[in-house]
Amino acid sequence: MRALADFVYTFSWRLPGRRWRRLLAFAEAEAESALELRCAAAATSDPERAALYLKHAADEARHAEILQRRATLARGSAVSLPRRGHARLFERFGEPVFIAYVHRGERRGRRQFEAHVRFFERRDPALAAALKSILADERRHESYTAELLAGPLADGAPAARRRARRVDLGDRWRRVGSALTGPLFAVLMLLLYVLAAPLALGARGDRAGWRTHD
Repeated sequence: MRALADFVYTFSWRLPGRRWRRLLAFAEAEAESALELRCAAAATSDPERAALYLKHAADEARHAEILQRRATLARGSAVSLPRRGHARLFERFGEPVFIAYVHRGERRGRRQFEAHVRFFERRDPALAAALKSILADERRHESYTAELLAGPLADGAPAARRRARRVDLGDRWRRVGSALTGPLFAVLMLLLYVLAAPLALGARGDRAGWRTHD
């Protein structure tokens, strides 16, 4: 499983020109998470959980800055994060589902960053060190969200996990669809041109035949 994770999570790093784009995408995701967590801190009725969410948001904001700097270094010129909204997950689904959703994301992020660190330890030690600092926070975030689901938010936690799984899968499907729209359109247009070529040649021959007959 570890070998498979390494292959899946690091294959795109090998593609030319992809490193800075992927780092920037990570930075964008961290920035959006920070915004979601700040909203959760303002909405929860428990001051202790609000403090946890604010600390988590600060970590995510710091991660976004680290990854943005690394993207700038990888590209060789400045990159900026696009300004985007957020999904207001806490408001839409409530606190148990929100935390179950966050826990899923932190667990997936921890696994991904473990694979990324292994990939870059010899190829780019400076980037590996930056990713390690993020990985330490990912592990802590995964741990505290699991504790909330097992403790204060335990009532209804199984249902919250199921709902969070559906929301997460839907979000990931939409992201994949959005990422594939451009390449898929290009492939379809190429196929259309290839398939239409014989028709175009046939039409040209027909026109030549008409001119000869005339």
